[in-house]
Amino acid sequence: MDSRLRFGLGLGFVFALQILFVASLGFAQEPPIDFNAQVRAWDQAVLKIEKRVESGRTGSLEERDLRDQLRTIADGAVVQRDSALSQAKQSKRLLETLGPPPAEETNAESEAVQKRRKELGKEVADLEGHAKQAGLIIAKAEQTLSKITLRSRERLKNELFERTVTPLNQKAWTIAWKEAMQVFNASFITAPQTWWTSIDGAAKEQTLLLRHLAIAFFAAIGGWMLGLWLRAHYGRVYGIEKPSYSRRLLAGLVEGGGRALGPILFVFLVSWLPFEGDQAPEPLATVLSGADRTLVLFFLGYGLINAGLAPQRQEWHLLDFDAAASKLLVVRLQLTLALFLVFDGLHEMTLWATPSAELASVATFVFTLVLVPLLISLLDSRIWGQFSSPESAPKTPEKDTVSTLPRVRAFLTVGLVVLPIVALVGFPGLATYVLRAIFLSSLILAGMGLLRSVGREGLGMVLDPQHSFGRKARTLFALDGDASERTLFWLRTVLDIALLLVTGLVLLPVWGLGAEDTAVSLGKLMRGMRIGSYTFSLVDVLIGLTLFGAILFITRLIQKGLERHILPNLTKDKGVRDALKTGVGYAGTVIALLVTISTLGLDLTNLALIAGALSVGLGFGLQNVVNNFVSGLILLAERPIKPGDWVIVGGHEGTVKKVNVRSTEIETFQRASVIIPNADLISTPVTNWTHKNILGRVEVLVGVAYGSDPQQVKAILLECAKAHPNVTAHPEPYVIFSDFADSSLNFELRAYLANVEKRLHTGSDIRFAIHDAFKAGGIEIPFPQRVVHFPPGAFPGAVPAEKSGAVAVEEPKDASPEEPRVAPIKPTTQSGPQDQPQGDPEASLETPSEPS
Repeated sequence: MDSRLRFGLGLGFVFALQILFVASLGFAQEPPIDFNAQVRAWDQAVLKIEKRVESGRTGSLEERDLRDQLRTIADGAVVQRDSALSQAKQSKRLLETLGPPPAEETNAESEAVQKRRKELGKEVADLEGHAKQAGLIIAKAEQTLSKITLRSRERLKNELFERTVTPLNQKAWTIAWKEAMQVFNASFITAPQTWWTSIDGAAKEQTLLLRHLAIAFFAAIGGWMLGLWLRAHYGRVYGIEKPSYSRRLLAGLVEGGGRALGPILFVFLVSWLPFEGDQAPEPLATVLSGADRTLVLFFLGYGLINAGLAPQRQEWHLLDFDAAASKLLVVRLQLTLALFLVFDGLHEMTLWATPSAELASVATFVFTLVLVPLLISLLDSRIWGQFSSPESAPKTPEKDTVSTLPRVRAFLTVGLVVLPIVALVGFPGLATYVLRAIFLSSLILAGMGLLRSVGREGLGMVLDPQHSFGRKARTLFALDGDASERTLFWLRTVLDIALLLVTGLVLLPVWGLGAEDTAVSLGKLMRGMRIGSYTFSLVDVLIGLTLFGAILFITRLIQKGLERHILPNLTKDKGVRDALKTGVGYAGTVIALLVTISTLGLDLTNLALIAGALSVGLGFGLQNVVNNFVSGLILLAERPIKPGDWVIVGGHEGTVKKVNVRSTEIETFQRASVIIPNADLISTPVTNWTHKNILGRVEVLVGVAYGSDPQQVKAILLECAKAHPNVTAHPEPYVIFSDFADSSLNFELRAYLANVEKRLHTGSDIRFAIHDAFKAGGIEIPFPQRVVHFPPGAFPGAVPAEKSGAVAVEEPKDASPEEPRVAPIKPTTQSGPQDQPQGDPEASLETPSEPS
C-alpha cells in the first residue's frame, strides 16, 4: 500500500510538472504587444476625448472620468517611452563597442561586423522612433487635460457669477417652500418607506437588518466603553496642577476621540451594514451618504473643540484662553458647528434633486443669514482679547499682537457681512461657495494644527532622554545632545512640509481650485519633465535625496562603530584612528554622490565633457581650494599632525582640534580657535611637541655666587630633578657647568620628561625645589652688581658719603672726570625662547586664561 501510494504521488508530481511546463510554454509563446497598434489605439482614444470636450456638453462627473482615461493613457505612454529610451541607450553602447566604421577605401571590416552594425543602427533608430511617438501621445494627452481644466474653470466661474432670482421676489419664497417640502418628503419620508416596503414581508431581509442593527449597537457600546477606558487611563486627571503640554495634548486627544468613537462607529455601521456593501436605491443612497458625512463631521468637530478647550478644567487647555473666554468660545463654536452641519447635511442629502433657481436663492439667503452672525460672534473681542499663544509656540511681541489681531478681525467681519448682501442681490452660488469654503477650511486647518502638534510632540518624545524609548533611540543611533537636537529639528521640518502639502491638497477642492488639475500637474512632475536629453522626475529626485541621506547616515553609524568598538582594538594611535574614521566618511560621501547621480539617471560622460570645458576657468579660481583639499588628504595619509597634538605654526601655538578637508583647526591656550589652511601646514615648518610620542626635555638655567661648591650645586640640581615624578630615570637628568659669568657661576639642568605636555609645570616645580634646596644649603644666588662713578662737584650741596653713611666707591684711575661710568650688568640667569612658550597646555585644561 505504501509503495502504491508513493507511486501515485510520483505520477501526480510528474503530471503537475508537465502542466506547469506546458503553461510556461504558453506564456512564453504569447505574442508581444504591437507598439504601433498600441500607439494608434492611444491616438484614437485621445482624439475621441478631445472631440467630446470641445463639444461643450460635458459635466463635472464626466470630466472626472475623462481625466482618469487621459491619465491612464499618459502613464502608459510614459512607460513605453522610458523603456524605449533605455533599450536605445543599451543598443548605442553596443554600437559604440564596435567602434567607428572604417573608411570606405580601406574595407577592413568583416561582413559579420558590418551586418551587426547595421542591425544595431536600425534598432536604435526604431527605438528612438518609438520614444518620439510615445512622447507625442503624452503631449496630446496633456493638451486635452489642459482643455478640460480650462472648461472646468469656466463652468465654475459661470456658476459663481451667474445672477439668478433674488430673494426679494415674493414669488420666489412661495415656489421655494413648495419645492423644499417636496424634496424633503421624497428624501426623508418616501425613500425610507419605499425601501422598507421592498423588504416588508421578507423575513430573511428583516432578520438580517435586525442583526446588522444589533451589530452596530453593540459595536457602539464597545467603542463607548473603550473610550471610557482610554479617558480613565490617559485622559484629564484631577490633582495635577500644571501638566506639561505633551500630557495636555494626549489628554485632549483621548477626551475628544474617546467621546466620538462610539457614535462614529454606530453611524458608519448603520449606514453601511444593512446593504452589505451594495449601493442603496436612490434617493436613499444619497440621503445615507450625506447623513453619514454630516454626523461624522459633527463628532470630529466636537472632539476638536473638546481637545483644544477645557472650560471646566483650565489647567488642561491647549489654547491659552481664560475661563470666561473659553466658555463663551465653546458654546458659540458648538452652536455654529451644529447649525452649519444641519444646512450642509441637508444640501448633501438632497443632491439627487436639482433645485430650481428660486429654491437655491432662498436657501442660500437663509443659510448666510443664520451662519454669518454666528461666525461674526466667534470674532468677539471678549474672546480674542484674552488669547495668547500656547506654551509650545514662539512668543510674539505684545505690540504686534495688539496691532495685527484687530485688523484681521475687522477684515473678516466686513467679508462675512457682505455675504448675505451678495445672496440677496441674486448671487447665491458665490455666497454659498465662500461661506462653505471658509467653514470647511477652518475645520481642516484646526485638524491639521492638532495633527501637527501631535506629530511634533511625538517626535520630541522619540528623542527625549527622560523617556526610556528616547534613551534607547539615542543609544541605537549614537546621538549626543547636539545631534539629537539637529535630528529633531530636521524631522519636525519634514513633518511641517508634509503637512503643508497635504493641507494644500485638501484645501484645493474646498475652494474649487481643481484638485484634479493639481493631481495632473503632480503626476506630470512625478513622471518626469524632459529637459534636453534628460528626463528629470520628482520621484527620482526624492529617491536620490533619500538614498543620499540614508547612505550618509549609515556612514556616520559605521564611523561611530569603528570609533567605539573596532579601531581601539586595532591601534592605540589616535591619529591613525582619526585618519581611518575620516577616510570612511569621505568614502561614504563619494558612494552617496555616485548612487544619487545613478538614481537621477545623469550621464557622467556628458558631465565629464562639461567639467573638462570648465576646468581651465575653474582651475584658476579654485586652485587654492584644490591645493588645500589635496594638502588635507596628504595630512590624513602622512599624519604629521593629528588631533590632540601640541604644535607651533608660525606665530600660533596650541592643540590641534580637527583636520578638515580645507583647513585645520587649532585651539590656542587662550581658548582662541585658529583656522589654518592645510597648504600652510604642508609648505611651512611646523613644530610638533607630541608627534611620535609625548616624551620631552626641560632646561633649567641657574647661577650661583662665586665661592660656591660646584659639586654641591650639581648634586642639589640632580636631586631636585630626580625627585619630580614627571622626570624619567632613563635617560637620566644631567647638569652642565655652562659658564663663568661676571657675577655668578652658571649651570644648566637638563631633565627628560615622561609627558612633555606638563613641561612648564615641571620646570616650575623644579625651580621651586632648587630655590628651597639652595636656601637650606647656604648657596647664594647672586644678583648683578652695578658700580656708578660721578665726578666731584656733580651735585652741589650733596652730603658727603662719610656723613650720610653711604659706602664710598673707589674711583678707578682711568675713569674720565666728565662721564659717569656704569659697570656692565649681566643677569645671573638666562632664559631662551625654548623656556618661554606662548601658553601652557596644562593650564588650558585646568584654568583657562582670559584673552588680554
